[in-house]
Amino acid sequence: LASENGVKADGVSNNALILQGLIDRCASEGGGTVVIDKGVVVSGAITLKSYVTLEIAKDAVLQNTGDREDYPYVPVDFLSYYPERRAMIYAQNQKHVAVVGKGTIEGLADKFKARSSESARVSLIRFDGCENVLIKDITLQNASMWTQHYYRCDKVNVSGITVKNYMKNDDGLNIDGCHDVKIDNCDITSHDDAITLKTCSRRANKNILVTNCRLKSVKSAFKFGTESH
Repeated sequence: LASENGVKADGVSNNALILQGLIDRCASEGGGTVVIDKGVVVSGAITLKSYVTLEIAKDAVLQNTGDREDYPYVPVDFLSYYPERRAMIYAQNQKHVAVVGKGTIEGLADKFKARSSESARVSLIRFDGCENVLIKDITLQNASMWTQHYYRCDKVNVSGITVKNYMKNDDGLNIDGCHDVKIDNCDITSHDDAITLKTCSRRANKNILVTNCRLKSVKSAFKFGTESH
């Protein structure tokens, strides 16, 4: 539990170092779950590791700091239309990673300028080159950039989540060069595209199933074609 390991749920303190330490410890022990169990936990960028689950409990919030410098660029390790991006929760080339729970990830979109460059803003979740990804039940809101970006990932399951956004370029869910993806029972509201399939690298999407979702968008509910090699 985060609250028993030095994390301050005071809505002010940046807990990134402590949360990263807990994730690293779980990974070194072969896997486990880090639980944000209560309160508003502010954090800069954290990186998930193989066999580690981040759980945000009901009524708990993982909140953006509102400062893009707390989310440094992490370059991808392959040729890409977007070689670097910022994200609250990041993983690259990991296996069996998950973000679950009945709580909320808050992006504080109003702290970032809508007309600033896309790379200056912060996604809530970005996974690159990962296998066996689970995103379940969580609420994701007020992203200043693509809410979720799954890039060259295999065996992805996004289930029962809620997305609530209102800002430019705040796509609800982006599947990008991924294989064997299931998206089900999600409720996604976005100013920009709700769900987008794209290929920012030269890796194609394959075997994508979207079922029983509610999609609401000012732009496109379900979109193909942008950044498609």
